[in-house]
Formats: sequence, C-alpha cells, structure tokens
Amino acid sequence: SRRQRQMCIRDSKLTLLELGYGDGTFTRTYLRYLSPHCKLLTLSDINRQEDAGWIEERFDGHPDINIEILQADAESEDFHRMALAENSRDIIFSSSMFQWLNSPRQMLKVCAEALCHRGIIALSFYGPGTLKEVNDTVGSGLKYHSPEWMARIARECNLKIESLESEEETIVFDTSTEALRHLRLTGVNALPATPSPAKARQLLNHWPLTPDGKASLTFRPVYMLSLIHISEPTRPLYI
Repeated sequence: SRRQRQMCIRDSKLTLLELGYGDGTFTRTYLRYLSPHCKLLTLSDINRQEDAGWIEERFDGHPDINIEILQADAESEDFHRMALAENSRDIIFSSSMFQWLNSPRQMLKVCAEALCHRGIIALSFYGPGTLKEVNDTVGSGLKYHSPEWMARIARECNLKIESLESEEETIVFDTSTEALRHLRLTGVNALPATPSPAKARQLLNHWPLTPDGKASLTFRPVYMLSLIHISEPTRPLYI
C-alpha cells in the first residue's frame, strides 16, 4: 500500500526474503526503513542481475547484515529448501511476480509455512483487466487472479489479511510502437508465451486507440499485506 501502515515485528533482528527483486527498485524502498533491523537479506530472481553494486552501497555502515543473492526458480523444490525452510523468515516481499507463477496457491502456502511466528508477507500483483489492450488484440499468456481469489487462498494458508487494496493506472503513448516498446522494457508484458513477428504486427496494427488516436496501456495492481495471526504484544514498526 502507498499509505503508511503499522506493522508488528519481533524485537530481534529480522530475516528478509524478496522474491523477484529485478532491478532493485522496490528493494531500495523498503531497505530505507528496515536495514537497521535486518540481520539477513536474501534476494532471489529467476534471471541473473549483472549490476548489483547498489546492494553493497545500500548496506555501507551495516556490516552485521548478511546478504545472499540467488538465481533460481522460486517454485522449484531446491529453492524452497534453500530459501523457504519452515519458520525461517520474518518478512517475505514480492513485487509484481505472483502473476507469473504456475501455482500462486502453492507458492503462498510455502511462504506462509516459512514465516516465523508473527511473520509478514507483503506482496503486489496485477489483477484482472491489466493490459486489456493486449489481451483484446492478441490474447494474453498470463492469468490475472482477482484480489478476492488471492485473499481466499491466503486465508486458507492461515494468513490474516491486514490490508488488501487495488488501483488502476492508464499510461498513454503517442503510438502503438511506443506502447509496445514500453512493454518490452518493463517485462510486465503479458504477451503470449511464444510471440511471433506476426503477432507483434497484429498488435501494432490493431491496437485499440483512444478517441484522439493515442495508444494506452492499463495496469491494475493489487497490494496485499498478510501476516500470521498475532497472539502476543509486539513492537510496532512504521514502514
């Protein structure tokens, strides 16, 4: 959520895991608040990130923090053994990754089991209606789950929903070529699994345009904050 929220954490140093850290934009945001409370940070992504120098810069002055970077498929059993052992994490972050998973339900279950008592999962994902311009033209390779569906499976995993919010944002480009370039650069493209030049031409030629001839892209992000049921008094931390 973009609004400030009160989260309950343990007084001891925290173990953090981020699934799909990408270029580190979201990582930098939460570390501004959590780095003084952190003892272990694990960053994982299915792709290798070549430029990770910002990590060392961010932790300058905090030599007691251990950092590990994993290139792995978050749904693999090997990754679960390495990074999601039972009762091993205080906070798990994930930004814009869950819509890519084969089984969000199973992933959320594994994450819930990996949380320590009073642990927190903070994630964002894209909901139905995201990139409807692409889906209406060439179809989508992704299935966007609704906020209600994600909340239901979170509760099935014994997670308490602290916050669930969604919003819609539309970006307008002068041409469909510029819109398609934006999709390729961001990676959140929802194109079919095996795109072809013919599909790209179809998209460019038949992109639904606004009344003034512009090409738009619609995003519907969802923000969900879940935590294991808290039965003891805790120290609040604002993030």
